[in-house]
Amino acid sequence: MGLLRVEFAHRRRRLWACALCLTAVACGQEESGRPPVHPARGVVTWNGEPLAGAILVFHPMTPLSGPDEEPVPVPGANSHDDGTFTVSTYLPGDGLPEGDYRVTVSCEDRSADRAKDDDYPEMLPARYQNPATSGLAVSIVAGENELTAFDLAP
Repeated sequence: MGLLRVEFAHRRRRLWACALCLTAVACGQEESGRPPVHPARGVVTWNGEPLAGAILVFHPMTPLSGPDEEPVPVPGANSHDDGTFTVSTYLPGDGLPEGDYRVTVSCEDRSADRAKDDDYPEMLPARYQNPATSGLAVSIVAGENELTAFDLAP
């Protein structure tokens, strides 16, 4: 019975320690002056097939800054083998601030011959790398955001 009581006391202390750490992290984000971010995920395809290895950049239509006027990093994502992606701003997968964004997408053609050791040609049309011509836009709201699929075509 004594061993069970000791085990319970250790678990309770660990729970309190975790709660304190989470509170410190949450307070630290508030004090940092960062605008809150909201999770966002989606999928990108090329000609109806999942696009692996794509780099997506979310360009804010109005400049992002925190309450202390510090600029906010430009949110981005990398697509997985199944074309899915999760957007990051400060930490991996944390999301992005509320607002409207134009999206650009680029993807290296890894099947092509390289001109240099680390240079692969771009496989997508140039219009997808320019926020003014990509035709891709999203609106982020508070809470979870499941983005409409980005179906890219030649």
